[in-house]
Amino acid sequence: MNFRLTPEGDGTLLSTETRVLNTDPATRRAFALYWGFMRAGSGMIRHDLLRAIAKKVATTAG
Repeated sequence: MNFRLTPEGDGTLLSTETRVLNTDPATRRAFALYWGFMRAGSGMIRHDLLRAIAKKVATTAG
């Protein structure tokens, strides 16, 4: 997982990115199956994490 901070207007945009390298067709198929089950939960965790960071920034910034 990667976190990226990008200046935007008067603030900063925090985003996340997950990169995966599938080196062969069998790995690609296995990962597609795995990701089909994990995607929703991963998205919720990421969303909650970003929301918690935003809340912390809001309470400490002013």
